[in-house]
Amino acid sequence: WMYLGCVIGVITTVFNNLAFGKISLTAILALSLLAQTLLSVIIDGLGLFEMQKRRISSATLIGFVFCLAGILWMLYGATVEVALALILSFCTGISVVISRMINASLAGQTSAVAGSFLNHLAGLLPATIVMFLYGRDELSAIGSFQVPWWAYLGGVLGVVVVLLYNITVPKVSAFQLTLLSFVGQVFAGIILDLIMKNTLSSQTFIGGLLVALGIGLNIIIEQLFQKRKQCNA
Repeated sequence: WMYLGCVIGVITTVFNNLAFGKISLTAILALSLLAQTLLSVIIDGLGLFEMQKRRISSATLIGFVFCLAGILWMLYGATVEVALALILSFCTGISVVISRMINASLAGQTSAVAGSFLNHLAGLLPATIVMFLYGRDELSAIGSFQVPWWAYLGGVLGVVVVLLYNITVPKVSAFQLTLLSFVGQVFAGIILDLIMKNTLSSQTFIGGLLVALGIGLNIIIEQLFQKRKQCNA
């Protein structure tokens, strides 16, 4: 099962591709991070994937209230296509956490670099199967696609991400790792939306910011809780 991390990673990529263009990048990232946060809390609380059990403060529910408000705002009056994109974005967050935990387990049995290599090697087969099942018409037209050179760097960056996760996952809690990822991902999404002059509904953009605000509050509350706990000790 330790070789299944990149299989789940293929599912993550497919879901992201299906959601892209239907809602803003901010909304995609915010919903993904919300799912990551919720699942990370469960993993830390139950000690899954051989992680150390860590109690999370009940005060973090305040942040989740903002997250819920953001989701409801994005779903209000949304079309079926937009609603499906929102659901897929949420599912990517779940798959991201499971994938990185499995990858870290593989890296623990091998090494960070070897784990990253084996991860992507194992993902080649499911990616090929998905391509032949759903993209046979596009397969013959790959050479004619008019895309900029940097668009092909997604896989390269994916290798870097897996390698960094293999190094960091054993050193911090799943919840803390998700919260740290939040800072770069959400604000990078906002910047990219602005650069691309995204003309999609401001409703999903504002909803994504509410979700991001909720996760940001969780960061602050959790840090305050940990400091108080250390002072009492």
